[in-house]
Amino acid sequence: GRGDPRFREALEAIPVAPVVVASLLYPEAAAPKALAGFGFLVPSGEKASVLGVLFDSTVFEGRAPAGKVLLRAMLGGARAPGLADLPEGEILGLVKEDLRATMGIEAEPEEARVFRWRQGIPQYEPGHGERLDRIEAIRADHPGLFLTGNSYRGISMNLCCRDALATARAVLEGLPA
Repeated sequence: GRGDPRFREALEAIPVAPVVVASLLYPEAAAPKALAGFGFLVPSGEKASVLGVLFDSTVFEGRAPAGKVLLRAMLGGARAPGLADLPEGEILGLVKEDLRATMGIEAEPEEARVFRWRQGIPQYEPGHGERLDRIEAIRADHPGLFLTGNSYRGISMNLCCRDALATARAVLEGLPA
């Protein structure tokens, strides 16, 4: 599989959009709305820069020190791929502006970090099924090679886990007894 140039061509045919993740840490008192719930998604018709915000410290215990709230904002994607090229300060400025407008957060974060994934979100555009069929046909020429991940049969965590489990089963079935 590694030396088969068809793989590179077939895999690169799956379009991707860059995503930027900004993580911001606030005192609980500065972000009381983040103490309940999962977060929120922003509909495409809205003027916000963020695609959505996850309340990490509410959803995942231990993600922030006691008395703090960790928020994770996602930007970019197919909706605004150019945001991935902005300087870190501008990205944080956009996120803070959206948090002010949506959650009433006026305070500056105690900590803030920006992470960029240029190959962030696979785009399941028309023809995706045919692209997968081509990839599978190439893979079939290479026994013992298995592919899984969000580029193939689902972007969500649930679908990625389901696909990974199916892949693990296929690997186990292929092992000698």
